[in-house]
This record gives sequence, structure tokens and C-alpha cells, in this order.
Amino acid sequence: MLVATVTLIGAGFYNWDYLRAVSIQQPISISHRGVSQKNGVQNSLTALNQTHRLKPDYVEMDVQLTKDHQFVVFHDFQLAPLTGHSGTPQSKTLAQLTNMTVREHKRTAPIASFDDYLALANQRHQKLLIEIKTPTTDNPGLVQKFLAKYQTNIETHDHMVQSLNWQVVEDVKKAAPQIQTGYILPFNFIGPPISHADFYAVEMTTVNRHFIQAAHQEKKAVFVWTPNDQQAVQRMMYFGADGVITDNLKAVEQAQNQHTKPHYADKLAFYVMGIG
Repeated sequence: MLVATVTLIGAGFYNWDYLRAVSIQQPISISHRGVSQKNGVQNSLTALNQTHRLKPDYVEMDVQLTKDHQFVVFHDFQLAPLTGHSGTPQSKTLAQLTNMTVREHKRTAPIASFDDYLALANQRHQKLLIEIKTPTTDNPGLVQKFLAKYQTNIETHDHMVQSLNWQVVEDVKKAAPQIQTGYILPFNFIGPPISHADFYAVEMTTVNRHFIQAAHQEKKAVFVWTPNDQQAVQRMMYFGADGVITDNLKAVEQAQNQHTKPHYADKLAFYVMGIG
């Protein structure tokens, strides 16, 4: 009985102190694929212009290597769903790709070269989170080609790089250690992986406070994707996320404004949702 009583008192005090002391993290805002609330065609120059006016900290976008070893701004590995053309970005030249039109959200826009997208972002003083996409696990020379052309520009303008390919992340950090580089995780089951990445980008449904605390102990930031409503953003803020990659920048702004000083009831609710 004595041991049980001491244990309950200790657990109760720990939880009370935890809830009393917990604070809400104010994460950076990152626009997913350069759009917010369907204000344009993903990864397009027109959407970048529109989204920049909403003042996100970063715009997340995607680059792929073309047949003629250039870089194009495109997310999917197949062209057909967005353009109606068969094939892949890797099977086409940059000139062929930039002559294609993307249709989305009842809007149209041409596919952009990364050179043009990067130039516009720099002109607007808009920082980018650049995802290097790889259709296969083995991509010889990809990182070397990318850094040879863009390393100085990325470092000068404080852009960041991320990839779902672990080897790409390791190669970027080895060749260009000053570039902030992230490893994308589609799920979290066992905690942060072993990596030289500066941050992890984790799908929100499997992230929790314990994962983020473990990453912070390794001095790595955590970005979560893609909370798109105010409540989801608030939960990620409570967990301690350093950034949110979202399709709805307004939800991030609302969550940040409302929860500068969270109520105890909110702490309790997010605490319960964050257990495990």
C-alpha cells in the first residue's frame, strides 16, 4: 500500500507539474507545394507569387532531374495526372516539360524550370524548402549535379533542402554541410532515425511529443506535414513542432494568434492526444 500510494502521488505530481510548465511552440510556417487554400496550381510561378503575399516563412516545392540533366519543378513521378501527357519527368527534356500545362483547382499553369522558380523566389526574398525527388533508390550523380549548379545560390539565400531518399540527404550534408537539410519520414514507429540531417519532416498522424523531444535531444528540428486546420496545427504546436508544412497558411496564423498563452483545458486535451 505504501509503495502504491507513493507511486500515485509521484505520478500525480509529475503530471501536474508537466501540465503547469508546458508551453506552446511557435512553429515556422511552410506552404506545401507553394499553395495555400487552392490559390493556384502547385509548384507554379503564379502560385508562388500569390502565396508569397501571405508571408510564409518558407515555400516547400519539388524538383526532379530531367532527361537532359536539368531540374524541373514537379511533384509527381508520372506526368499524366496533372498534364495529360504520358511519361515521366526523367523521360523528357526541360524544353519539352516547360511546354506542358498543369491543370489543377480549375486553373492552369505551365511547368516551371527550377532556374525560373528559384530566380523568382530570390527576387521576392522568399525562402524555399526544396525537396529533391528521386524516382529510384539509386541516383548516381544527382546530388553532384544539383549542388554544382545551385549550392552557392541556396547558401546565399538561406534556402533549405529535404528528401525522402536517405542517401541524398547524407550526400548533401557531406558535400554542403552549411545547407540545412532534412530527411522526410512518411511515418514514425520507432523514433528518430540515425542521420546527419538537420531536421526531420514527419507525417503528422504518427508524430507525437515523445518523437519531437527525442529529436530535440539530438539537436534536430521537426517539421510536420500536413496539418490543414486550426486544431491540427494547435496539436502540432503543443507537441513542440518547429515547423508546419501546410496547405492552409491561414490556419497556422489563427493557431499562432490564439495560443500564445494556452488555457489549461487545451493543455490537458493535447496532453491526452499526445500520450504514446
